[in-house]
Amino acid sequence: MFLTATPGAALQRAARRGQIGVSRLLTRFHGSPLPVPRPLIRRGRQWPHRLDKTIVRRLAQLKNMASKLLLFVPQIDWLKPIVSQLVALGWQADGVHASDPEREEKVLAFRQGQLDCLVTTTILERGVTIPHCAVLVLGADSPLFSAAGLIQMAGRAGRSAAFPADPVYFVARHWTYDQLQAIATIRKTNRGRA
Repeated sequence: MFLTATPGAALQRAARRGQIGVSRLLTRFHGSPLPVPRPLIRRGRQWPHRLDKTIVRRLAQLKNMASKLLLFVPQIDWLKPIVSQLVALGWQADGVHASDPEREEKVLAFRQGQLDCLVTTTILERGVTIPHCAVLVLGADSPLFSAAGLIQMAGRAGRSAAFPADPVYFVARHWTYDQLQAIATIRKTNRGRA
């Protein structure tokens, strides 16, 4: 038995061919649709060392919403410069990655509200539920981010019945097949046809 929100190509093929049985649960417990990621294409990107004005404005809007923020980045070396900029913008932020010895403490601090932003690699793309949590994927065009991974990251938003429409942003220099596929799959799931 497999339980996944993002079945791989082999599982999808086996299901289409009738080689495995499939049961689909296409709605969340609260009945609201999955938040559809909104693209922010930033061609002159200078991140991780400098967030441009458009991204800073979006971050300010998220801060005003009083939501938490999971900010995904493709590389560990992006964590410190992004966290520094977020702190300068008034966020209580920290960064975490798989080999961080303080990983559990940082995630717990985020859950408990001691941090309002956690900058992370893909280690938090699955299995984390934070009520009222927006998601921003910086460098969504990175080859390290697959469509399935982007769907899982986006799925961290809108998990609370009180806040089912938390925003999700894919920030990238350009569109990639994986970004387009992730958005198309989420839309299809929301229509009940995944």
